Amino acid sequence: MSMNNDFIIKDRTLKKYTGSSEEIVISSEDVDAIGKNAFIGCRSLKKLILEGTFKCIDNSAFSNCIDLESVTIKGSAETIGDGAFAFCHSLRDFDLTGTVEVIGKNAFFSCENFVPENSYLLRRIKEIGDQAFMNTGAKQAEIFDMGDYDVKCGRRVYAGCRKLKYALAWDRVQAGMFQDCRALNDVELIETVDIGENAFKDCTALKAIDLRSSPECSIQYEAFAGCTGLKKVQFSDNGGYYIMHKAFYGCTGLEEISLPEGIKMIMPGAFACCITLRSINLPESITSVPRRAFRDCISLESVHIGSNVESIGEEAFFGCRSLTKINIPERVNKIGDYAFAECGKLSLSVDPKILAPGSDIFGSTYGADDADEITDEEADKIIANATA
Repeated sequence: MSMNNDFIIKDRTLKKYTGSSEEIVISSEDVDAIGKNAFIGCRSLKKLILEGTFKCIDNSAFSNCIDLESVTIKGSAETIGDGAFAFCHSLRDFDLTGTVEVIGKNAFFSCENFVPENSYLLRRIKEIGDQAFMNTGAKQAEIFDMGDYDVKCGRRVYAGCRKLKYALAWDRVQAGMFQDCRALNDVELIETVDIGENAFKDCTALKAIDLRSSPECSIQYEAFAGCTGLKKVQFSDNGGYYIMHKAFYGCTGLEEISLPEGIKMIMPGAFACCITLRSINLPESITSVPRRAFRDCISLESVHIGSNVESIGEEAFFGCRSLTKINIPERVNKIGDYAFAECGKLSLSVDPKILAPGSDIFGSTYGADDADEITDEEADKIIANATA
């Protein structure tokens, strides 16, 4: 259907559609842009064709067009605005034969049947907004944040994509990028310098992470938390890694991890509730074991602590009920309260000179109220779910 009185146009912007056609063709000979909310909630629309060059498809332009199945852009649309096609539950075919430079936040949010194509995302898009493809039918994702394929990506772009199985990232993975992608089982990280907070949180099918090509990587808050299927993490030898708060918290299937010499930092709660981890070797580059670092690692049997460690934080090994072997380096001058509480199999003698007056490294937990809080109830739930 060509344009007629069903289209309200002002200053070459299509402001509102009032008709009921199933198929609509819009030409840039008539308008330069599709306005905000122009087709919002249009229940009749099934097929859309845009011909020519458009400045933008504005915010929520086609939001809630629940029967829209096909969109073809023959030419270009510089910007697809925020929520432009959000909640188009029937959308399957988005033929981008032309060019789009910016995809706004929530642009295709909850288009469950829409499968974004990497062929155009990688080589044409300059910017992808927060949650742009969240809860879509994406099956694979490739994100390049450098070089000729520089793409500025927002947060949680592919979060909740339950059909996503493969992901490749070069340089960095933004916060929440693949959170809750529960079918994701194949990840390639190439020269990655930063894995954002919650980036892979609750990706329960993920079995292995290889960081050997990423020797200077920061793994941020809860980046892999809740990846219950994760069994192995490989680091580059002598890599300068930063493992931040609760980075691998609740990875209940993690059986093996070898921390390299040169690792820069391990933050509180980094490996808490990794209940199948049996041994850990903390390299010479580590100067402290932070609080709750290995709390409730109930299968942990042996720990070797590098000679440069000077302090062991509160609850560092709390609840490690299988722990029988650990060394306390000579440089250690402080051990925090409850560091070895509920380690029933551990026999350990500690020089009282390194204990603060009134401290109790073997006592019961006192609770927590800070950023890396891990309550008894929370830990018990993780353990119960993993062992059920």
